Amino acid sequence: MKILNLRLLLLVLVLAVVSTTYAKNKTIVWNNPTSASQDGLSVTRVEFTNAETVLNIHYNGYSDKILFVPETYLYADGKRYAIRKVDGQELNVWWDINGEEKDYVFHFEPLPLDTRLFELHEGDYDRAFCIKGISTPEWMDKRMNGSLYPSAWRNEKTGDFELAMLDDQVVYGCQFWQYKSKDDKKGRYVVTNGKEDMTITLGKEKKGIRMISFNGAAPRTYSRITTKHLPDYPTKDDNDRFNYNDFRADSAIVIGCYAGLSDADKKNLANGKTLSAFINFWWMRNGMELYDEYKIKVDSLGHFRQAFSLPEGCNDMFIDGEQYLLEPGETYLLYKNIETGQTIMMGKNARFQNEFMSYGKRVKGDFHFLYERNDSTYEQMVERTRLADEVLKKKYRECDSLFAAHPTLSARYRKYAKKHIDAMCLENIKNHRYFNQAVEGKKYIDTFIIDNIWNKRPDDMYSIFRFGYAYGVFAFDHRHNFLPESFSIEATNEEDAQREFHRKTETDPTRKTVEFICTDPVIKSLFVMRNLASGIEGNITPMTPDDEQLLNDYVTIPALKEYVLKLNEKAKNVKFGEVNFSKKYVKEEDLKDITDGKALIEKIIEPFKGQYVLIDIWGTWCGPCKQAIRNSHKDKEELKDYDIVYIYLANNSPKRQWQTFINGCNAVGENCVHYNLPPEQQEAIERYFNVTAFPTYKLYDKDGNLVNEHIDARDTDALKAVLDKHK
Repeated sequence: MKILNLRLLLLVLVLAVVSTTYAKNKTIVWNNPTSASQDGLSVTRVEFTNAETVLNIHYNGYSDKILFVPETYLYADGKRYAIRKVDGQELNVWWDINGEEKDYVFHFEPLPLDTRLFELHEGDYDRAFCIKGISTPEWMDKRMNGSLYPSAWRNEKTGDFELAMLDDQVVYGCQFWQYKSKDDKKGRYVVTNGKEDMTITLGKEKKGIRMISFNGAAPRTYSRITTKHLPDYPTKDDNDRFNYNDFRADSAIVIGCYAGLSDADKKNLANGKTLSAFINFWWMRNGMELYDEYKIKVDSLGHFRQAFSLPEGCNDMFIDGEQYLLEPGETYLLYKNIETGQTIMMGKNARFQNEFMSYGKRVKGDFHFLYERNDSTYEQMVERTRLADEVLKKKYRECDSLFAAHPTLSARYRKYAKKHIDAMCLENIKNHRYFNQAVEGKKYIDTFIIDNIWNKRPDDMYSIFRFGYAYGVFAFDHRHNFLPESFSIEATNEEDAQREFHRKTETDPTRKTVEFICTDPVIKSLFVMRNLASGIEGNITPMTPDDEQLLNDYVTIPALKEYVLKLNEKAKNVKFGEVNFSKKYVKEEDLKDITDGKALIEKIIEPFKGQYVLIDIWGTWCGPCKQAIRNSHKDKEELKDYDIVYIYLANNSPKRQWQTFINGCNAVGENCVHYNLPPEQQEAIERYFNVTAFPTYKLYDKDGNLVNEHIDARDTDALKAVLDKHK
């Protein structure tokens, strides 16, 4: 008996050791997990072990460079799991992509092996990307096909998303309805929007289908939406027109409904966390007005309402890094289930927006090879253009394959897909033309552009295809675009061509240039508007009488003329003069003998020991830099309790523009210090800080120590978190 018991004990011990060893070495793999891919990044594989969690991430080459900060983390069940490394890459350093698709392997602290759902966050700073809803398809399918709350429903006849049933509310007709009574057994719900009541009757669900009626009307057939985005619409839509507002002040309203909020999400919202949103401008871009930025307050129910200004017509809008397309005059309800990543648009005219979310990122340019700057001969430029033509045709074929697989895609989406490719080709090939100097090669490229893209441009390019077409019209060497034969220039090299062009236009360059650009009055209006606006804001100088005559002669669009006149009035009221009023300011003459970047910055910040010091490296030529300074007043007010000194170091900035801009923004005061150092000193500081982009921000704590964390002063929530950490 004792021997038997001893054998049983030994067996139990052996099994325990085997079980422990298995648990330590256990590996769980998710291949092709579901995830809300963002900014061209998608998770293709997840591997869980007790030692670490490994993510394989694919990047589709959407831009030239990407960067991951050391604050990147995974988030699951209210806890964070920090990044450890990325194979073959450094954190906080730009990775060169050059438009190519790449695969990366990320290593994180270990998630629990029983994790079913998690998120990837690039830190907490403003505009940081976040990939939500990372899970297995099987688990996600159960969540999507589970209970009534939450669930989203589409009208089977129209294909539109029309109804969302949530625990505490109903979404219908781009409105929120609160329950007055709920009867799940009978499927009868009385709801109110505060002005009227509505009765919703749900039939029994059979294979994801329900008959639903509103206020006793005849029931309609609805299907449960179980995909990340709205499925294909059941019928074709032949309307290919986008809303265009002739550059008048107009807006779109986005009503937000964020479902599936975690306790941590709710806590962050209660503590004042906002959503960051911005809209890019292209036609009306003049070196200053690059984008409009919004801080969106979301209430405890996950609701927000925001009007977005759209002076250029249909425009891309980013909320927390996710891209949407809006049209002026429209109202949309953006429904997003935070837990599953399901994202859908509701609205009378939301079809294109839903199709864009489903298929938009599949349409990308792949023209980055045109950034080559060393094609010095005609033959090299011709070969590069031939390759561009091949890629253009290849992308058209990919579009045709997509359209064949999804035959009901709307005419607007089909038009967008192909013309977006044209616009990307135009943007990149104009870069190639600018950076390479063979004159005959430039002429060859011009012919290619005119025959293959420009003459086929859509008549509503101003409303939706702004980026590439704006770049094509307003490239750096715009004065050589599409010149008629009567204005031909005989020259053997680009330098001679430039000289000859300026000789022919020297008496009135803008007036003569605009006559040679194009017969399109809209392009003429835009060209003159941008020239005048750039002069006003770049030089902080009002228009001359000749400028005013140009405005009256060529800017025929009232909204554009009004825009220039407003800028002109602002310029008239800007002061020029002293920018430093701090008693602790170290004068530039006291720095003249210092050449080392570290020594320079230490001398500059020395008087401010006991205070936080925020360094802003910027330039008057940098649109985002200037926009950030103009918007900094509200940020400084929000941060006033932290006792921060703001030190601005200007790169390559003419003194008059520098002083006038600072005074024009009223970025002066006891806590603002400005330097416009000699180039060699500014370069020494930038080398010390390893500056690769503008603006660049650095933070020193109250003891004068450099804080080794990613800093973006435009994101006050993230900056507060860093400041609190270094109290």
